[in-house]
Amino acid sequence: MATNRKSTSKKPQPRPRKTAASVAKKTQTHAELRQQLARLANELEECQLQLTEALQRENATASENARLVEQQTATSEILGVIASSPTDIQPVLDTVVRNAARVCGATDADIAMSNGSASLRIVASYGSAQGSPVGTERPLNRDTVLGRAIVDAETVHIDDFLEVAADYSQSNASQRGYRTMLATPLRR
Repeated sequence: MATNRKSTSKKPQPRPRKTAASVAKKTQTHAELRQQLARLANELEECQLQLTEALQRENATASENARLVEQQTATSEILGVIASSPTDIQPVLDTVVRNAARVCGATDADIAMSNGSASLRIVASYGSAQGSPVGTERPLNRDTVLGRAIVDAETVHIDDFLEVAADYSQSNASQRGYRTMLATPLRR
């Protein structure tokens, strides 16, 4: 026996016709969406810039705090040695030179004392460079970085010694492989 099956699927409905008004409304909606997206993109970019600036400030603060802690630690160590060696200056000088190198991020450091106006003597040294051992005397003049700092009574900072080596004819910095140098006079 044969039966007629009626299809249960619906016929597709015809699409509504686009009118000029509906096209204009969709175009306006798209334009508004583009404007909103552009505004949101600008806001996001501004937020990212503010976040980047805030992170940079935080990093700078953290770096400064770390530097200050390192200085406080060095000062504390030096004061501890002074308290434990009130009559012997050598342990104090050794601690000062070691901490000066650490705080400055240097591999080597020397402390020299003026022996009157004619010479200076290395009294403490730190680092691995083959240079002036403790007790070495040098003429006190402007032809070395350390001598110039003492004679001029001001800090001398050299970024690249090779660029100014001719100004320091008696310096052994080139032989020691030094490029960046800092010398500061300590006065009573």
